[in-house]
Amino acid sequence: TLLVEDGERLRGFLIKRRVYTRIFWKDQLENEDFGSVEYILMKNSVHLPVDQRYGKKDMERIVQLIEKHYV
Repeated sequence: TLLVEDGERLRGFLIKRRVYTRIFWKDQLENEDFGSVEYILMKNSVHLPVDQRYGKKDMERIVQLIEKHYV
């Protein structure tokens, strides 16, 4: 999980480039107060795809995309 100030934007950027990022607790966003710690964590956590299906090249591509997003 990557926590950044613009998690929603980064998630959209990655999805457009075919990097799947899960969204946890989406239904809970409506129940949390805007600005609460829980809201900020839910909104800005980017759950990167890291498991046995991905190799070094896949991870390097994801890192490069994240860097590109912030340049």
